[in-house]
Amino acid sequence: MLFVKLRYRDPNGRRSRLLSHAVIDADVVPSLDFTFAASVAAFGMVLRDSECRGEADLATVLRWARSSVGRDREG
Repeated sequence: MLFVKLRYRDPNGRRSRLLSHAVIDADVVPSLDFTFAASVAAFGMVLRDSECRGEADLATVLRWARSSVGRDREG
């Protein structure tokens, strides 16, 4: 889902330390807002042909965006 990276240095130390932790949540279905945000981010990466886009393509972006359509409470 994401990586948390934290770099710190002891008050009297000279070298910093990096802590890195992967957050994996495979059992939870992502919210509609999360799925929509992921589709927007993936769309930008596809448009830029980013090396970070992984397997994302326009069909994937469209599938994620369509799956994130929820009820419009404001009409």
